[in-house]
Amino acid sequence: MFTTQELNSELTADPKGLGYSTPLAATNDNAVAALLNATTGAGAATITIPSLTHDEFATLIAPVVMAIGSASAALQAQWTPMLNLISGINVFQTTPQNMGMLNALSSDFPTQLPASAITAATTRIGSRAEVLWGVGTVINWIDIAHAMGRM
Repeated sequence: MFTTQELNSELTADPKGLGYSTPLAATNDNAVAALLNATTGAGAATITIPSLTHDEFATLIAPVVMAIGSASAALQAQWTPMLNLISGINVFQTTPQNMGMLNALSSDFPTQLPASAITAATTRIGSRAEVLWGVGTVINWIDIAHAMGRM
């Protein structure tokens, strides 16, 4: 979540050069909000999704689950209990610990779970607002008006 001061600082400094000044001068707060919420352009960047649903996670690890039976005895012994445990979760949180486990699984099963698949499942392009204040942040015109002292 953002504060009015943080939003004001972003709008007045425009560190990414998104061009807030022209719509701000015209008090076109919808246009300013659109710049902050755009998932393209200079303000957009890759963000980490905080969690995956059970189905998203199951789809991601399914190739490993299918391949575990033909893996070496050592890999089976190492990963079968973990796969049994994690396959039943409702939500997979992308914490550093969980991502470390997923990356280790990828190292042991690089064909079934390439690092690119993990990246594709756990990241996306986010808006400038999301980059600054977290996944799911959306700025609306009234936030702009408050930040600029017009309300």
